[in-house]
Amino acid sequence: MFERHPTYDAAYLAEFPTLEEKSGPAIKWASEAAGRHGCGITVVAPTRSHFQNGPVLSKLPTAISQETSKTLGRFPHVQPVTLAFWPLSQDLERLDDARGLKALVVVPWLEEDVATWIQARSAVDLLGNRATAATPGIADPVVGAAMRSLTNRVNLSSGLVHPRDKAAAVQALQVLKRNGHRYEPRELQTWAMANGWDGRGARQLSEYAAGVLAGKAYRTGAAAWGPDVMDYWREDAGRQS
Repeated sequence: MFERHPTYDAAYLAEFPTLEEKSGPAIKWASEAAGRHGCGITVVAPTRSHFQNGPVLSKLPTAISQETSKTLGRFPHVQPVTLAFWPLSQDLERLDDARGLKALVVVPWLEEDVATWIQARSAVDLLGNRATAATPGIADPVVGAAMRSLTNRVNLSSGLVHPRDKAAAVQALQVLKRNGHRYEPRELQTWAMANGWDGRGARQLSEYAAGVLAGKAYRTGAAAWGPDVMDYWREDAGRQS
């Protein structure tokens, strides 16, 4: 079993969009988190011009490191406490993968860009408008059992990049579909993020799920699961109920 994705404190402002002038609670939360962890803060904004011209961002202390969506890179090097202004879903995915992350707070624009992250990371609404989301689950208990098996099998540190891990995921999804068990790709993505997967791997899982449901053909080589795997998943689902 591979090491699970580390957890971190997560918070956001439940106002869509949140204007820069209303970001005070997020800045305060980040400052308090940095004090608790004894570290610095990285602020991420869409472009450099936001730091140069924004009414709030242009006045940040020079000690705070600044990054943009372009400078983040595939594996961001950010401070353990990070404040992200108006991130796209792919920005959040990269930040979620950042090593040593202790706290991440988001000032959102579109709810659809942050909804999966909010639920998967049980992010707290600093405005108090919304209750913290319950731990994500999977409606079909047999699908849940299959996802637990997959989680215990694949290398979560690299998502589904390795061909054997991809084959295990795709074939599990195909077996479930053939046996009448349906699933919703976003449900699997959110569950995976809440159960040890990083953002990239969870997204890959949801993309393969959508492809299998749409009838897309995948080349995955030899059988990744034994012939009795459905019996095992159903028994496991029964034990969990």
